[in-house]
Amino acid sequence: MPDDDVGEGPPRGRRWWLSLAVPAVAGIFAVLVALINSGPGRSPERLPPNSAPSSVLSSVPDERVRAIMTEKTCDGTKTSIPTIEGLSITSPSPGAGIDRRATIRGRASLSSGDRLYFFTYASDVCDYYFQPPGPLAVNSDGSWEVQVNLSAETVGARVWLYAAIVGTDEHALLKQVLQHYSESKPSESAYIVYLPPGARSAHVDVTLIS
Repeated sequence: MPDDDVGEGPPRGRRWWLSLAVPAVAGIFAVLVALINSGPGRSPERLPPNSAPSSVLSSVPDERVRAIMTEKTCDGTKTSIPTIEGLSITSPSPGAGIDRRATIRGRASLSSGDRLYFFTYASDVCDYYFQPPGPLAVNSDGSWEVQVNLSAETVGARVWLYAAIVGTDEHALLKQVLQHYSESKPSESAYIVYLPPGARSAHVDVTLIS
């Protein structure tokens, strides 16, 4: 009979340690790779503070839209300025008490391409909520009004009311934000975390009384 050691394969007496050596070498290689990957400069990526998980905004391609929805500045608690050139909040007055469904009134003079948006700002979350989700209609005499929904606020809460005139570019940016909410989060109230650069705003602080 021919000997089993004859041929191209390894001799029978050596097969037992080869069967152990191959997995051992593979295991050592895997350990080395893991150690290299865990070294400096390869730590897991961390989300910036106050940022939404990437999965929430994965459908938003525009970096400006991502920024205005996540990079909080918490700059909305400002001294009331109810009137600026071409824009005013005439009711309520600064420091007034309002209810959850108050009607806010004012006046605006819009140039070609301008839009008027209205937001409510709560300092505990640093968000500007669209009220409503889109630009306001301005009457031919320059007057405007909007009924706010502050059902999420508690009695005694201090709220800032913002009327903001934006140009063509800022309007396009806000439309993208609203489109994202409409398509990805239709059950949530749309908000931004700062007003668009270039926006001109009048604002008053009020207290919720009912």
